[in-house]
Amino acid sequence: MSPLLQLFTEAPALFGGQIALIVMTVVFLILAIIFLAITLTGAFFRGKSKKSAKTPDPAPAKPQVSAAAAAAEAQSDEELLAVLTAAVAAYRGKETESGAFRVVSFRRR
Repeated sequence: MSPLLQLFTEAPALFGGQIALIVMTVVFLILAIIFLAITLTGAFFRGKSKKSAKTPDPAPAKPQVSAAAAAAEAQSDEELLAVLTAAVAAYRGKETESGAFRVVSFRRR
């Protein structure tokens, strides 16, 4: 009888435990290698972004907006809100006057 076959017949629970331990060790080592690869990749790309961040481009100056242009923009925002409200009301099939929905407030982000 071969030694491997004797191991199976004499102590199958011991052999199963050894196999389980070997498999868990291999899986753990593979996970550790993947972790190291991800960490090194992150460190590599983080280093590149810091180098490019050290030499920032000068920000372009904001153009001066006249009062008339600002008023026109505010009016176009109000018109946009009215158009969107009408579109939602038409989609829902209800009139806004009946209280189907009400715009309480909105903020520009």
